[in-house]
Amino acid sequence: MLRNLLYACLTVLLFSCSTDSESTQEDPPQSQDPAADETAPVISLSGLPDLLEVLTEINISITDASEDVTTTISLDNQELYQGNEKQISLNINPFDFDAGTKTLRISATDDSGNTEDETSEFELRKLLLKFPKALRGTETALASVYLAINDLDGKLITYQEIETNDEAVFYADDEFEEQNFTFTVYTIAKEPQSFQFISSRTEISPGTTIPDPNEVTEGCTERSGGIGTTVISLDIASNFRPQLRSYHAVLTTTNGMGPFNLNYHAEEEPFYFIYSFPLFLTPPDQYEYFLLEDLDQTNFNLSDFQKPVTTQRFTVPAADWLNLVVHGYRSEEDYTCNKFHEILDVLAVEDQTGGELDAPEFDFFPVYSKEIILNYSGGRQYTIRQKGLGRDIADPDVDMLKSGEMVNFTGKYQQAEFLLEDAEMLPSGTLNFFSWRFRAPEKETRAIPFFNFEFPEEVSQELESKAIAYDPRTAAIDSYFCFITAYETEPSYTDLFLNPVLSENERGDFLKLSLDLSL
Repeated sequence: MLRNLLYACLTVLLFSCSTDSESTQEDPPQSQDPAADETAPVISLSGLPDLLEVLTEINISITDASEDVTTTISLDNQELYQGNEKQISLNINPFDFDAGTKTLRISATDDSGNTEDETSEFELRKLLLKFPKALRGTETALASVYLAINDLDGKLITYQEIETNDEAVFYADDEFEEQNFTFTVYTIAKEPQSFQFISSRTEISPGTTIPDPNEVTEGCTERSGGIGTTVISLDIASNFRPQLRSYHAVLTTTNGMGPFNLNYHAEEEPFYFIYSFPLFLTPPDQYEYFLLEDLDQTNFNLSDFQKPVTTQRFTVPAADWLNLVVHGYRSEEDYTCNKFHEILDVLAVEDQTGGELDAPEFDFFPVYSKEIILNYSGGRQYTIRQKGLGRDIADPDVDMLKSGEMVNFTGKYQQAEFLLEDAEMLPSGTLNFFSWRFRAPEKETRAIPFFNFEFPEEVSQELESKAIAYDPRTAAIDSYFCFITAYETEPSYTDLFLNPVLSENERGDFLKLSLDLSL
């Protein structure tokens, strides 16, 4: 009995010890870390268009609490970027990829292993050029219009015949290697007309849009031309030259041959400058002028003229002959818009050049410009324009020389222009006219572009059918010239053709040299 009792007590004691031992060996409960990062980075993408066709900058912003975020950017599995920046800018050049639908992938992973992925699809094409309002005023009933792109060696790349005034767009295929090119507009007359105008501009960069000149505003009011709404009768012989934005008449004789008509625009300010001056340079005391301010007066005679009170003197270089034109402007705004009154237009032969010249000056014209043409033997001619009267005209500092089929240039200039023009009267009485202008940026040596230049097949056939010879090496051409122009403000070559209505005066003083390439 006692044994049984002791046994029972021992069993209870062992059981109790076993339970305590097991309870002390259990793992303590896991506590949760309130600072653990479970938030993935936020990706923001901007600048990616639905259609990417030019060099485009895209911007990626990564937002995350972590300082260490690794971002990978790829385009169609081609890695574009990998790094730890949170503000990323990338340039995507369409010429680095095949055209088509593209997938841009952005993956950002922070140092806690949280990852965010973003995918964007877009269309990629390789834009060469856009040409809004492609007909540019040409009536398709009168002429066919072709637009073409050639490489810089003259090889034809692609062309389009233009039949509507919609925007013309040129894209490159995947085989095209990114390069500058020559863009040409062909205007080929349809029978019975016979005129052919070709205008080329070289060294154009892919992705260029050439604006319609009619949609580029310059902030200046245009005159509509020389035909006015009111006519004034002059009792003396006059020759009114209705140039765009001009407000003057020129009396070429005073022998009483009138009356002649002076047209003006009633909506314009009634202020016209009229002058009389012999053709060749003579002392200024033979110069006479009068102002037309009273539009109610309809008849004038020599007693209305008077002599200028003051003149400005300046020197000019010596030349075989020169032509001097002076313009007056009633304000700086008129000067910017080239709304001028012609004050003087005279010729001087060799023994009258290379010295001092006098030009009349008037209080009612606070701004002046003068333009002088200096002609030299060997087919070389300089045109120099300056603002103001009193400044001397220095010897030109640019030149060019033809050497075989090349032209070598010296001095700084912004644009060269090669010109071919020829006219022939057909037996039908129609004038068969051909003109090709080729513009190019500054370069020390340039090949004459009219050789080895490939035309669209339709254009070649049309020129051949009209028996138009345009190779100056084998045909007599009426005009075969090269011009270079240097502007005081040094506008870029691109600015010159992207701003086609930019006033010459806004480009500052300029010097233009022409060389007769046929000599």
